[in-house]
Amino acid sequence: MGNCPAETTDTPDGDSPLSLAEELRDSARRIRELERVRVQLAHTLLNVQEACATTKDADHAQRLLSAAVRDLEDLDARLFEARTYHDSMESCGDALAS
Repeated sequence: MGNCPAETTDTPDGDSPLSLAEELRDSARRIRELERVRVQLAHTLLNVQEACATTKDADHAQRLLSAAVRDLEDLDARLFEARTYHDSMESCGDALAS
């Protein structure tokens, strides 16, 4: 179990520890929120791409498109980290249960 996060972690306000089950619920909630934001960003990227096709300022359009792609890549990285963390927490839960 050496690679598992601690069985409990302090809450941001420092009051009480979170159980592994609570941490898994919070982690799943964070993943769902990131996935929701990712869908919104993907739609925004498509809208920007559409707008870029009709603009007269190609440089500005390219900067907007590049920024949208960068934001999506950053979010994908955060989503990957959140999923990896969640999977490791689930593995720890399985290890603790056995």
